[in-house]
Amino acid sequence: MEIERIKRHMSLGVNVLARLLAMSLFLLFAFLLWQTIAIGTANSGFQRITLQIETLEKSLSTLEDARRQAELRTIRMDNGVASKDDGTISSIEAQRVLINAASDYGNQALQLFAAMCDAGTRLSQMGTLPDSFIVATDDLKDCPKLISNLGPDEVAKTSDPTTHFQEVRVVLAQYGVLANGYMLPILFGMLGALAYALRDMVVTPQNMGRLPIVTGYVLRVLLGAIFGLIIGYVNFGTAGSSLAASPLLFSLVAGFSTDAVVSLLDRIAYAITYERKTDDHRASPIPPGPAGA
Repeated sequence: MEIERIKRHMSLGVNVLARLLAMSLFLLFAFLLWQTIAIGTANSGFQRITLQIETLEKSLSTLEDARRQAELRTIRMDNGVASKDDGTISSIEAQRVLINAASDYGNQALQLFAAMCDAGTRLSQMGTLPDSFIVATDDLKDCPKLISNLGPDEVAKTSDPTTHFQEVRVVLAQYGVLANGYMLPILFGMLGALAYALRDMVVTPQNMGRLPIVTGYVLRVLLGAIFGLIIGYVNFGTAGSSLAASPLLFSLVAGFSTDAVVSLLDRIAYAITYERKTDDHRASPIPPGPAGA
């Protein structure tokens, strides 16, 4: 009787442990879903900022060329050396064109400066990331100071924005690589594995009380993370085709169907091993027959 009572208590304890572990999988799914949305949103926002910065830089280069041409035109007209293009406008009009070109260039430079400062502030607020993946972002919140009281024909400048702008570009690029190459594929693989586990527990609720099955769910989540990371590096685009499947989608599918991925890997390993054994067998010398044969 005592042994039976101990067995019942042990069975009840295992059942409670399995249910607690199963409930933790539900909480883990909610947490990973929130993290995936947060990282994906931040990555999308940083991609838009990167595109905005690149557009502003191209426009700024064009305005810089226009400003320099207007400046050279006014210098030639002041020195009495006019070209064919300069003969169509007066000295006053050339000076007005220079002022407008310098103003446009200054305004565009201010927009680029503001975009860089905004990107640095957002990067400094995204939280702490491992130093092995991304550089420190604490200094990016300190934007260089603008020089005020500029004349109408002077270009907006900063104390020394070059280093700050370069750091912002580096961190933006590193965060994109980290999010697209590591974090999101892993999270999507784990989400796929958790989705399979939760669906299986909903279909067969009695599995929530079976510790070996729930432990298998946990191991499945780990496999989903591994497979998601691996498939995240695979390019599924077809040459000459405009359609390409997202690696994150395949990471999700790989996490959901880890059994299929493991079966595929087993088939590949078996095929390689079989080919090697066949080649070894063909390469082995044929033993000589018995004497007198």
